[in-house]
Amino acid sequence: MCPLKSESCVFKNVNGSVILRLYVDDSIVVGKDCRVADLLLEGLEREFETRFLGMEIMRNEKGLHLNQTGRMAQLLEAYNMTEAKPAPIPANCLFLTRPDISYAVNRCSRRVENPTEEDVVSIKRVLRYLRCTEHLGIRFGGSSPTEQLVGFYDANFAGDPQSRRNTTGYVTYYCGGPIIWSIRKQPMVALSTEEAEYIADAECTKELMYLKAFLDEILGKEVTARLHVDNQSALILKNGVLNRRSKHIDVQFHYIHKKVSEGLVKVHYCHSGRQKADIFTKLLPGVKFKTHLSEIVCRELHRNTENCKLGGSVGNYHCV
Repeated sequence: MCPLKSESCVFKNVNGSVILRLYVDDSIVVGKDCRVADLLLEGLEREFETRFLGMEIMRNEKGLHLNQTGRMAQLLEAYNMTEAKPAPIPANCLFLTRPDISYAVNRCSRRVENPTEEDVVSIKRVLRYLRCTEHLGIRFGGSSPTEQLVGFYDANFAGDPQSRRNTTGYVTYYCGGPIIWSIRKQPMVALSTEEAEYIADAECTKELMYLKAFLDEILGKEVTARLHVDNQSALILKNGVLNRRSKHIDVQFHYIHKKVSEGLVKVHYCHSGRQKADIFTKLLPGVKFKTHLSEIVCRELHRNTENCKLGGSVGNYHCV
């Protein structure tokens, strides 16, 4: 197996039927040829002690559904919370298939060195939310999946009360489901919402360009990329138009303008109410949280949701 040019930790065999991804002590094997994949797994198990992450993959004519219901049950049992009262919102780790808890986990992790009683309550609420929503996961496919990278980003202006730094959140979709998401503090204090959005724009674009190069090499064909913004000033700024409020923005954040000019990414405006990355940057009220949630994760039909009244359906899956 040979490493990819775009990612040295990802390997594929000569005909591309099996792909191996390594990262420190984690790995994943995917492919079309089960026989070759099994041989590779057997070889890895002979050389290394292996442990599975507990990801469950279900496929039907409507698409591919990923979740980690078993892993969540183990976690709840480990912390004696199997009988805890379910919580419909995580408030105030973890899983490869649960982007909906990213903001809550990110906030809790900032206090890990000196946690308070309030922080413990917040963590327990996240676990209660997982108990309520253990059926949720990521779905790929559906009625009209698109082989196009679609990115959404958002920034919470001066959201940290101590440092007044902004929080960048973004999520990227491919074939109908989210494949990567991130929450992080911006490296500086922005002086305007325009600047905060433009910094987030650049971060999301860099991720899109990496994913585009990676998929181009894996698939052997060019993948297009599209970015959705909900800030009109940032939308104008990507064309390289500067005004007295935006001249001070560092040159590095004009990266997006360069990529748009090269035709590698297309930028589109979306209404704030449809900005899917909103769920990654701030604590949302219940109704708005569930609206965005339904576009990020979904649940398989016939799962029991106990006391959580989560309705609606798409195809053979119910969505929150």
